[in-house]
Amino acid sequence: MAGIGLLYSNAAENQNKIPLNAWKRHTIDDKSVGADGVKSVDWNQDGNLDWVTGWEQGGVIRIYTHPGNDPERLHQPWPSVTVGEVKAPEDAVFVDLNHDGAFDVLSACEGNEQALFVHWAPRTAADGKLSTYLDRNQWRTERIPTSRGATRWMFCEPAQIDQQGGIDFFSGSKSPNAAVGWWKSPACPEQLEDWKYIPIQKAGWIMSLMVEDVDNDGDLDCWVSDRKGDNRGVYWMENPGPSMADQGDAWRRHDLGGKDLEVMFLDRNDLNGDGMCDTLVATRNSQWIWFKAVGIGSQGRPEFVELRLRNPFGMPHGKDILGADLNGDEILDLIFTSNTEGTRFRPGVNALMGQPIHKAAPECWQSISISGPEGIKFDLIEAVDIDSDGDLDLITCEERDNLGVYWYENPLIGQR
Repeated sequence: MAGIGLLYSNAAENQNKIPLNAWKRHTIDDKSVGADGVKSVDWNQDGNLDWVTGWEQGGVIRIYTHPGNDPERLHQPWPSVTVGEVKAPEDAVFVDLNHDGAFDVLSACEGNEQALFVHWAPRTAADGKLSTYLDRNQWRTERIPTSRGATRWMFCEPAQIDQQGGIDFFSGSKSPNAAVGWWKSPACPEQLEDWKYIPIQKAGWIMSLMVEDVDNDGDLDCWVSDRKGDNRGVYWMENPGPSMADQGDAWRRHDLGGKDLEVMFLDRNDLNGDGMCDTLVATRNSQWIWFKAVGIGSQGRPEFVELRLRNPFGMPHGKDILGADLNGDEILDLIFTSNTEGTRFRPGVNALMGQPIHKAAPECWQSISISGPEGIKFDLIEAVDIDSDGDLDLITCEERDNLGVYWYENPLIGQR
């Protein structure tokens, strides 16, 4: 089934720059309910990204294996495996927690479950028996005991946080007891009762966690977007270094702004091509924020100015924002997902097509509908050349109209 994308411009003088286009929608899976986010890794090392999704209402965690470059197989549902069944999953991410060479999955649950789970991959998958990775009977699911009932877990991001032992991970949650924190890997990661949780910042409702060495001091910091409560806004948490990382109060918060808005998912990208990485965030307030990098301040910390711009198509409830070059002109475009409730016939997946920064301000960029009116509640979106034809396609999910997990085929290359 195809979602039809109609291209038009916010500015009359740009109306005919790109012709009318249709983005075809190809379903990967629509056999459960409430697909909630997509994250990737190349688990079988075939050069193509594979994906994992938690289905919130369906209560399952599924992996989707890229079927290769045969168009017929790409346009059909992909090979998949249900790696675990948990209640109200909000997030799922690949990570090899036990260092056996096979990617496990970490899931975060809210609702009444309120727990973090590890879905352990079959060890034989790491020994070259890749077929066992797609055998659901070979997977086992275990709860991290100390996570149960603590809060509504929303997001996890693996990282080597303290430069010691195995892979750790950041977590974010929403009330009650909402916080940003990190989980310290024990000597034996499969002993889940030995994982140590270190809260580093009180929160309201965490949307994004993104790992980066922001201040170039050799350790990994964490970008955060928090949409609710007294602590909301966009900020980053400064890692105090290996010797102090497990002291929660040693982490320092650096605010960018957005405290008066309901900020959603964020992206880090060089929007204006000046060589400095900006911070972009969607909001549920009819606008998106460009935290424009303007230089490096004391102790290597970046400095920003805050710019607010209207959403394409007047969408009030933004969800995700992503910078990517969709049409191959070497200028960054911006892709948006939204919740279309109350604006049912506007496109929930759309984009602003970038113009040279010296010719047009972002609010004058061309608006393009990618999804058309189909779908209501969209989530994280990623730009990947799924069909290996030289342009960036888009993969996302939708959880109200049950469009499921799917990708949009890019029609723009060669049509500029």
